[in-house]
Parts: sequence; C-alpha cells; structure tokens
Amino acid sequence: MPSYMVLAELDVFVNNGAATAAFEANRRAGALWALAMERGVIHFSLSPAQQQLTITWIRTILRRRLPATPSDPLRAIDETSGWLGDRATGEAWRWNKYPGDGTLASWLPSPVTAKQWEDFIAVR
Repeated sequence: MPSYMVLAELDVFVNNGAATAAFEANRRAGALWALAMERGVIHFSLSPAQQQLTITWIRTILRRRLPATPSDPLRAIDETSGWLGDRATGEAWRWNKYPGDGTLASWLPSPVTAKQWEDFIAVR
C-alpha cells in the first residue's frame, strides 16, 4: 500500500529517527513510500501546506489504485511509473532519471506530487 509519512520537526511524541528508519527499511523492501519533514512545527500541526500535500497524494493514489468496477481487485502501481525524491538535496526526479539510490528516496506517484514534495520540504 503506498504510504506518505509526514513528520513534524519539533515533535516530542513521535521519535522522528525511528520513523525515518522504518521508512528506509520499507523503501529498501520495495514499498512505495514517501517521507517529508515539515520544519518548525509540533506534533499534529496539520498546516495548510501539509493538508494540500496529503489530499493531492491520496487522490492521486486512489485514481491509480481503484478499479473501474468496485468488485475488482485494486490495481497495482509499478514503482517505475513514479518519481523519486532525494531527501538530501530536496530534488525529485522521474524514476528512470534518478541519479542516486532509489531505495532510500521518497517515492512519489506523479509530477504534481513530486513538485509538492519539493516545495514542502524546502527549507523555509
């Protein structure tokens, strides 16, 4: 199941290091996961930027996964159909153009979600 983890930089309830390690382990195993850190916010901030990011992600995944007929199984998403976000540089690349280790990058389902990820994680 594609997943998006959004961490709060100033979170005192969630161990961001442990959450990041879980993200990395799941990405290495092929999970279609993305990770973003919202700078300067506390746990459960849910800023307008995070709301928009989350809504766009969910809508994109639903369009790609839901079958035409509700009784049919969910459609698979090929990892190579997405974009990869480099968490060190803040840049997103089309999957086949990514210059680094894609197993540690954020997986993003569309150019729109890739751009939102870049904008969201940019140092403000």
